[in-house]
Amino acid sequence: MANIVIVGPVPPYRGGISHYNQLLLSALRSEGHTTHVISYKRMYPRFIYPGKSDKEPEGEGMNDEHVYYCLDSLNPFTWLKALRIIRKCHADVVVFPWWTAFWSVLISTLCLGLRLRRKRPRILFLCHNIYDHEGGRLKNTLTRLTLKQADTFFVHSKKHRKTLISLMPGKRALFHPMPVFKMFPSDRKLPEVPSDIPRKRHIGLFFGFIRPYKGVDILLQAVPLILHKVPDFHLVVAGEAMWDLQKKYAALVEELNIRDHVTFHWRYIPGKMAESYFRSADVLILPYRRASGSALITLGYHYEVPVIATRTGNFEEIIEHGKNGYVVEPENIQSLAHFVIQYFTKYKKKEFVSHLRGSHKTGDWKTVASMIVTGKE
Repeated sequence: MANIVIVGPVPPYRGGISHYNQLLLSALRSEGHTTHVISYKRMYPRFIYPGKSDKEPEGEGMNDEHVYYCLDSLNPFTWLKALRIIRKCHADVVVFPWWTAFWSVLISTLCLGLRLRRKRPRILFLCHNIYDHEGGRLKNTLTRLTLKQADTFFVHSKKHRKTLISLMPGKRALFHPMPVFKMFPSDRKLPEVPSDIPRKRHIGLFFGFIRPYKGVDILLQAVPLILHKVPDFHLVVAGEAMWDLQKKYAALVEELNIRDHVTFHWRYIPGKMAESYFRSADVLILPYRRASGSALITLGYHYEVPVIATRTGNFEEIIEHGKNGYVVEPENIQSLAHFVIQYFTKYKKKEFVSHLRGSHKTGDWKTVASMIVTGKE
């Protein structure tokens, strides 16, 4: 059995990466590996984080003696403390979740400290993104310099693996499909769906943090086209809006005269409420301008909700076009509207859900844990 250290956020921090790390921790321990987590007492300084809070509403951390909330992104002395903890753990593998260049200096410093050891652990970068969604020359340069510190990469996108092999020749890049986030169980009493989500309508759902690259404005512009053919279509947008997007998108709804056909829930939706939104939806719509990947697709499939998404990132690796969803071109309002219309007017939900039940394959956490420990597929 191996000693593993994960350096990254876990609850009470919000978002998919925190949840992912929690599930990975559970998977590694279930396979008998001693696993520690070095997490944050402060992730982002307040002036950088665009949302209301980066923590769950309850705000309580994991009650686990092997989870250390010690890192501060702005305090290098806490980075040294993290190195001391890793050494005491006698780590065989140190896992660094990677998704933004904001962590470049911190992670590079930790990697340098680990490399100075005579017997050093294997350094694995678990890449949720490679480059930032809102990138730039400086961010891209920092990303490339930091990625050089890894011995091995692990990704959930074949496209990412190809990019890393090209970018870092000679280094191993492991691939496995994204597993389902089973921390959202489906065998309990559901919280009630908010009363402002209409019943007996054709419901399209956008779910998750609302940022410019996710293309909610494109979806809103498609709504009038959809309504011509599907007059009872209703869009639910559920998630916390970053920066001034709430004001911008609310104004766009008024401009398009679709107020009666769109419901906004401008807030972070905790995991215990997620299922109610998915169960109320007929289709999940992800109109991203660009993406690396999204656990939302596998989450949607877990709840048997077909997906219409753009041809970006690893979306078309997961969605079988015309079988369990549709893949459309990014930033194409007419194409997006066309496939939403086709989905409802040709009654595709039953067919797509049947295909999901019969043949759709996702990754599994046991295999992810094994590949991370061995460094092999």
